[in-house]
Amino acid sequence: MKRPSISGGRMMKRILAAGTASLLVLESLALPVGAKTYLHAPDGTEVEIKEGTPQADLSAYRTPLESKVASRRFVTDDHLYLANEEFLSGTEFYVDAVEAGLPVAHWPEFQWVTAIENYWYSRYTLEWATTRAHAGVSTVHGPYWTLKARELYERNRVLRDRGERVPANKGVVLSHFMPLFYKRTGMPRVFDDAAPTYLNYASADPHFIGPVVTDDDFDDPQSGKKGGWGMPRYYLDYYNTRWNRDSMNRTIDMGGTAQAALKQAMWVQYFWHSDHTRAAKGGSDWDEVKLLGNDAEEGFRGIVLALASFNTLLEAKASLFSDEKGNLGGIDPFEYDPAKGLRYIPHAIGSNLALLGDLPMRPWSFHVQDKTSRLWDQASWLWLSAEYWSLSRRFERAFTHNPPVDGGVVEKETGRVALGLASALLKNIALMHKTGGVLASEWTPGKGASDRVATADAALLTVAAKAALDRFSGEEATERSIRDAARGLITAQADFLLAVQGSDGAFSSDYSLGRRPMGGTDLSAAHFWGIRGLLAAWQATKDDRYLKGAFKAYARLNEKFWDEKSGLYRTRLGDDTVTLTPKEVAAALGALREMTFALKPDAARAHLERFVRHWVQAVDVSGLQMAENYQTGELAYGVNSKDEDGDGILFVGRSHGPHGVAPIAAGKVYVNIGGQGNRAFTALPGDAAVPAGAVRYAYRPDAAPSRALAEAAPASSVAELARTIGVTDLRADGGPTPEDSKRGGEELFRLNCAVCHGARGQGITGKPLAAIARDGGMRAVVVDGRPMQRMPHWSRVLAAGEIGRIVNYVEGLFAQ
Repeated sequence: MKRPSISGGRMMKRILAAGTASLLVLESLALPVGAKTYLHAPDGTEVEIKEGTPQADLSAYRTPLESKVASRRFVTDDHLYLANEEFLSGTEFYVDAVEAGLPVAHWPEFQWVTAIENYWYSRYTLEWATTRAHAGVSTVHGPYWTLKARELYERNRVLRDRGERVPANKGVVLSHFMPLFYKRTGMPRVFDDAAPTYLNYASADPHFIGPVVTDDDFDDPQSGKKGGWGMPRYYLDYYNTRWNRDSMNRTIDMGGTAQAALKQAMWVQYFWHSDHTRAAKGGSDWDEVKLLGNDAEEGFRGIVLALASFNTLLEAKASLFSDEKGNLGGIDPFEYDPAKGLRYIPHAIGSNLALLGDLPMRPWSFHVQDKTSRLWDQASWLWLSAEYWSLSRRFERAFTHNPPVDGGVVEKETGRVALGLASALLKNIALMHKTGGVLASEWTPGKGASDRVATADAALLTVAAKAALDRFSGEEATERSIRDAARGLITAQADFLLAVQGSDGAFSSDYSLGRRPMGGTDLSAAHFWGIRGLLAAWQATKDDRYLKGAFKAYARLNEKFWDEKSGLYRTRLGDDTVTLTPKEVAAALGALREMTFALKPDAARAHLERFVRHWVQAVDVSGLQMAENYQTGELAYGVNSKDEDGDGILFVGRSHGPHGVAPIAAGKVYVNIGGQGNRAFTALPGDAAVPAGAVRYAYRPDAAPSRALAEAAPASSVAELARTIGVTDLRADGGPTPEDSKRGGEELFRLNCAVCHGARGQGITGKPLAAIARDGGMRAVVVDGRPMQRMPHWSRVLAAGEIGRIVNYVEGLFAQ
């Protein structure tokens, strides 16, 4: 085959050099809008990189808001949990909705909110908070790499009979393993100053220490290549986008660390859901070579994230379990018996850190800083263990028994650490937190379980237990015991939620072990948590009692808390100030997403309209999302405007602070929904969230879904939302037969396909379509889908005639 053209990358270089910024300029240069561009490697090869997508028109869902950003601080546990719910509400949710036959066809706003904003906002946190920021202990110091360094030392000593010292972890990673990762993925180099974390600090200030340089002038110290990469400097060099080290609370938050590693494991499964090919020199011609990952960058990131997630699990197993006196150590999880000596994961761990040369800060020792065991933390670790176990079993090409000799990159046996930890965690939860069949939110050495059950903790544990039930699906004795324990937890937690729920569907934020409310039922977040937990239990057990309980809470939310004018749920009844935090937005996101699959198709559309409206208002318009990168509309890297796409969210390099702020959620935002008379809002601290440029607002309440959501009935039969292999089962009673909209093929492609596959089929988060179209396989792919690769069965939402016109259009694009 011929070597691919490099014209796309050269055009990007010209755009950056000339400082042009508008979408019209991009189109006039014939750059494929929303397509891939090329990274030009030092050896002359090219690597396709995902480009951005032009901003969708969300004006029909926008209403102006008066809001204040009260805190921009990154709180690891809260922000990482939001990132995980965003991941599940992104492409995963969009594909699941199509698979379920829900009415989401021809709806670009829903596509944008799910497959673009939720997807990329989660991925922004993945990159900017846990890789660029240096807000934790770098993976290079992790125990996996220490073991690899010792292994190389032993090999040298045996083979050479010389007295070499044990090599440093960084040297081992860069000299022995990075070349392997490059070869397996096609990525030409590592990102400069990248420090993916495996133990995460409790909080940090997300402002950058230096300017975001958008010139294509990266000076590569390895190859000597100066500029001409086809991408701006900040894409390859992370140094300026570090966060201020002095602002960091270096306590290791164990719940937040588990949420971060969970996020890493989730994203690996997405990054590796398909393979890619690239041209490689073979003899006198260029041949196709099959490589790991959806593309080179995602394949490479997947390897790094998989090993970061495993380092987290291995460090916990080897050294971060505490006894009741606060002494840290390791456990053998398969032999562990808490009755013979309790060891558990404490809430917070301190570390003694050293800054040596150009290495990330290195931990010399750890000590317990907060001895309590918190149910939220234990649930987070259980969910992480389940996700990593699934990862290690699903991707057999990457997880092998003897990498790299047998072609793999990670040992398959690493999954057994997750298996053992899940078993140990479940034993500890039962022993430490259970009192009279109820699981308390905290346990303290010498005092035992507290007399408090947080609705949020009960919900998250139910979600984590369902993940364990789904993921540990084998017949090994340990897996069977995990499933048995998980079933018991799901039933116990869900029965508790039903027992404390009011007759009107209300939930309180906290309860005593005796099921007495420890707060009012006037907080919306408590209802979202109750819904999330009950729906997870219903999905796991098919017990309709849990579905009915979730629906009662959902009906009360929409009747009592929804404010139509602002498009927000009130934080507290009677309070005209809405408080938005990452954790509470995450609770709403998870509950509303899962409720989608419990509604009949006719009610699901009205519900999803509200889902989109709430997301746009709570995250975009309010100022909660502090900045964005080029992938979500800032296609020209802020060259001419702070907000090129006019959505009110600024480009990272031109956002808050002297150098910009990470594209993540703010720590707290207040929104006034009571008008000028809201004195309480006026008295609150914070910076007014005023969008730069012209943002279009066109929401009309009279155009909102007329059917009251509180009157919608749950589906009589809905299959379990099983995501063990990325496939959602259909409802047993199915959806309505799709009607032909009579739209033309080009319009249908734009409305349903371009968001993933690009305006001209070049591929963004979805596959490029040229090869499929030319091979004549387009119709089969659209009709039958490729669920393992996150391509749904479009025949469930598109009529046969519509599919035919889309296929004809795409085949025509690549006919020449």
